[in-house]
Amino acid sequence: MVTKAEDGLSVDWNNQRVWCNPPYGREAVPFLRLMARHTGGGLVLVFARTDTQAWQKWIFPYAHSVLFVSGRIKFYRADGSAGDTSPAPSALVSYSEFDTEKVRELIKSGVVGGKLLLV
Repeated sequence: MVTKAEDGLSVDWNNQRVWCNPPYGREAVPFLRLMARHTGGGLVLVFARTDTQAWQKWIFPYAHSVLFVSGRIKFYRADGSAGDTSPAPSALVSYSEFDTEKVRELIKSGVVGGKLLLV
């Protein structure tokens, strides 16, 4: 597991499934580029801003599916206390068939809701 204090962009992601919650905004682009090019599949949580260059260049051409999450995500701190609510809609992007099935399981169990789009 790579922590916030480490540099997630310098870690070898290949041949591993990856869970990635990159920094929001333009800082997400290097993470999205790396996710699109690596071989192990995984999931990325990002803003659902489909009109951006990042989505057009690094998500739509490479993703297996996208879950457009219902409502705004509420974040919690490591100690369990409530954090901020996302200021924009979010999407959970899957980069493999296996990860899409895991998202389907999350939806079925009620952990997350939204509209799943296969791309």
